[in-house]
Amino acid sequence: TLPEAKRRSFLMKHIWGGNPGKDWNRALETVYANRKEFRTPREQLIRVIRSLDPDLFDGIIELGTGNGWFLNRLSKKMARKLPLTGLDLNRQTILRARAKYVKNKSLRFLCSDLPRFAIHNALRHKLLVTCFVLEYFSRSELRGLVNLLKSHAPCTLAILERVRSSDHKNKSSF
Repeated sequence: TLPEAKRRSFLMKHIWGGNPGKDWNRALETVYANRKEFRTPREQLIRVIRSLDPDLFDGIIELGTGNGWFLNRLSKKMARKLPLTGLDLNRQTILRARAKYVKNKSLRFLCSDLPRFAIHNALRHKLLVTCFVLEYFSRSELRGLVNLLKSHAPCTLAILERVRSSDHKNKSSF
């Protein structure tokens, strides 16, 4: 019920950027290690990314990188070495991912959202990846993401999200 700007500010400060976000990402580390249903769809996404035309992109950016597991795994599976950047709103989570994957020199983890990142970094010819993150975006934020990507075209977006058929019945698109 909050206006969009206040909603986003609250989420950034108190949820994803705060202790709940840090705790969520720390808890997911054991989930990735122990539960196949979390790894399997991400492994399928890695196969899709590997099948893409290599001329489509010259780097990969993950939105909502969390503990960095996906980017680290992707870096090991890619035939060619590319710069891989993980963005997350939670500073403690980013520091933890940096420490955990310090030996993987192709990885870079930044505490940022995509609009702030795009101010100083090109998105052209990048593959943007998101795994179960866009479900937390409002319609307005999704529109903003689409417009941002349009303004930096060409770029490619690979999305892994939950979709239920009931979500699409009698609903208008954004």
